[in-house]
Amino acid sequence: MKADKQHLNEFPNVVGYVRDLYQIPALKRSVNWDHLKIGAENKTPDVVVEGPFVDYDAAHERAQLA
Repeated sequence: MKADKQHLNEFPNVVGYVRDLYQIPALKRSVNWDHLKIGAENKTPDVVVEGPFVDYDAAHERAQLA
């Protein structure tokens, strides 16, 4: 079963915002990707977690919006 109908990277404004948030050092240190993936798989074992995945360390280019 596929959980998502659209991928996050189809929403460039959201991707930029999430990248901006993720690049805050305290927030970045608190994210445990392995935990998130395992949690998603354990809650719904029939759901396949698939990509494409977003590179959260890439430039978010949100400074141009200010």
